[in-house]
Order: sequence, then C-alpha cells, then structure tokens
Amino acid sequence: MKETFDMIKKFSKDYELRLSSGTLRNYVYDLNCFFNYVQKGYETIKSSDVREWLKNMMNDGLKPSTIKNKICCLKSFFLPLPSISTTN
Repeated sequence: MKETFDMIKKFSKDYELRLSSGTLRNYVYDLNCFFNYVQKGYETIKSSDVREWLKNMMNDGLKPSTIKNKICCLKSFFLPLPSISTTN
C-alpha cells in the first residue's frame, strides 16, 4: 500500500498546477478514502472494486453530485492524459 500512497503524492504534485487547491485537496482525500475502502494497491484495482465503492456510497446516501465528483477523481488518477502532439 505504500506504493499506492506514493502514487497519490505523485498525482498531487503532477496536478497541482492543473487543478484548484480545493479540488486537489478533495481529490487526494477521495483517493485516500477509496484505497482505504478497497484495501488494495493501485496496480490491482479492478472495475468491480470501483462499482462496489460506488454502490457503498449510494447506500450511504451520498448525493449523486458527490458521487460524480468522486468518479471524476478516480478517472483523473487512473486514466493518463492524452499526449499532446507537436507535429502539424
């Protein structure tokens, strides 16, 4: 799990200029909550883990907008940014 929390730190560093400080703080919090919930490292996460977490949040009564924000956070963490082409 140490590698996972190191990746969260790297994510925070990589995104500090792309996201507002409040959004970044919330993303780091959400990532920590997610990984504490699944009790797995980032390299072993499956879509079923995400679905289970989402189901748990819905059962806990979180608002759809809150859940959507958490999904955006996970997408930002797991999906790499598209490379920027410098050729014409």
